[in-house]
Amino acid sequence: MYSKEQRRIAIETFIRFDHSYADTIAELGYPDRHSLRNWWREYMETGEVPVPKHEREPKYTLEMRREAVEHYLSHGKRLARTMRALGYPKSREVLGDWIDEIAPGQRRRRGPNPRTEAVPTEKKVQVVAELEARTGPAEEVAERHKKARHAIHGHALTANRAGPYLDNSPGPPSHSRSVRVPKPQPPLNRSRTYTFPETSDS
Repeated sequence: MYSKEQRRIAIETFIRFDHSYADTIAELGYPDRHSLRNWWREYMETGEVPVPKHEREPKYTLEMRREAVEHYLSHGKRLARTMRALGYPKSREVLGDWIDEIAPGQRRRRGPNPRTEAVPTEKKVQVVAELEARTGPAEEVAERHKKARHAIHGHALTANRAGPYLDNSPGPPSHSRSVRVPKPQPPLNRSRTYTFPETSDS
């Protein structure tokens, strides 16, 4: 980053060397051709030596930043809503930095809801079993388990995708932790005689 004084010297040298970019850069050892061209253009437009960005007055005053933060806090903590209503700033990151600076800890963060607990595997098995054995609407099962209808159907959908394996049993890898209720086996016929092959110890 070049100071205002360095830019003034570069522009004066550029004028003295008949607007030669190569001679000016060779004489001073700075800047590059692109920067010198931009400095000269701004000097011709304003008549003043261009000031580095870090030395300029801030684009947004403290009052403007506070107004944006107050609007954010009082209108649902939505970055886009505040930016649309006030017309500034143009960047979510900038507004987020203002919030962290003026109202630490008040910025709304995206992420998983900490109040939402994972559903145990046994609970999923029970819900899916009741869905398969129900004689009434799915809403009754949902009401018994204090779940929304789409939630219990989600348990059934993931169970069907998982195959006949439980989460804690060997089986092919799955992209999601899902369960499937094993199909009931027919009862053993106790009146029938079963013959098992004899095994010899060796």
